[in-house]
Amino acid sequence: MTDPNLAPEHDPQPTEPAHLDKAQALSRRWGERLDKFDLPCPLCRGKLAFHGMSPDRLYEFAEGEPGVVEPHAVFALSFLCDRCGYAAEFDAELFNPAYLATLAGADHEHVAELSLREYRIMVPLRGAPRSDTLLGLATATAGGRAGEVVVIDLGQTDAEHALLAAWLDRYQPARGDPAPVIVLRRGAQLLADMIRRQRANLVLLSADSRSRTDETEFVGLLREILAGTSADLVLAYDRGLRDVNRILFATSGGPSAQAAAPFVYDLVRSYEADLHVLFVASPDDPDPHDTAYQRIAQTLAGIDLDESFTFQRRVLVDRNPPAAIISEAANYDLLVIGGSVEGWRTRLRLDSLSTKIARNVAATTLVTFSHSVRPRPWWSRLFG
Repeated sequence: MTDPNLAPEHDPQPTEPAHLDKAQALSRRWGERLDKFDLPCPLCRGKLAFHGMSPDRLYEFAEGEPGVVEPHAVFALSFLCDRCGYAAEFDAELFNPAYLATLAGADHEHVAELSLREYRIMVPLRGAPRSDTLLGLATATAGGRAGEVVVIDLGQTDAEHALLAAWLDRYQPARGDPAPVIVLRRGAQLLADMIRRQRANLVLLSADSRSRTDETEFVGLLREILAGTSADLVLAYDRGLRDVNRILFATSGGPSAQAAAPFVYDLVRSYEADLHVLFVASPDDPDPHDTAYQRIAQTLAGIDLDESFTFQRRVLVDRNPPAAIISEAANYDLLVIGGSVEGWRTRLRLDSLSTKIARNVAATTLVTFSHSVRPRPWWSRLFG
């Protein structure tokens, strides 16, 4: 095995400015909260008090490459027991003091003081993205909720890591109240576990990821995220996004659209955009407008709408809803539709009508999948 002590000769330590920038970012993130945080000592009845932060270098085995280790530069948060002197360290990017305080039985007010930002969007990226659409949507949306964005670096080579780092350095949010961005480097095989540990509310994933991995593997990853975490998933078909002035939200009134409605609401508020909610009615419906208004109201029923919030209802009568939506979306900057989470045999469907629409729309399209939408029993699907 490669001697870790020799690794720094071939992989030099990060420069001092890089250390300083990261330390300042972590300091802004935590503020004074850690000075108020006491963790019970596992060895005695004392308390582990925050003792400082310092850069560290860890090494892990490279998967499938015997004799190779991969270095990771991390910042460690140090805690020291005030009674027995026991020391503990935590990775500053993964540390969640509110969760530890909850385990220790702290009161609700103290847990709230230590809580991380309540809303978190995770954006898995690999190498330099071809546009800033995903990160722009994420920072604007999370910023509107005083949340944060966690970029998961899925790169597999040093070149891919460097490309993403350089791209993030150049990234400038287009508008809105951008959320802070944190970068974690983890492999795709650990993505669902990382999402769960970080308690993400939303995962924004590029549909282009399908071209970089096997279709079965990609679908399995999506299923694992939805089944194994509490996060909703948004699959983005990126056609560029200079600005968002008009948003089209197409709904059939079903559970997927209802689950997507809060995300659409966040987008509209963050971008101060005009929202049109579209329902395509059947020509056989005796009162298509009445049906459309009921379905639209049903879709938005779960949102606590601000009194100043306005939107327009769009009703089209057509026997081919996908074609009608594709045609209508040409007049908007962004299309949002609910995805089909499960198919006949309870498998995630990427050949559904929503996905076919997304592939044929000129505007950037977001297909939303919610972990809360579960498959109905087979007999329910048979008998409506």
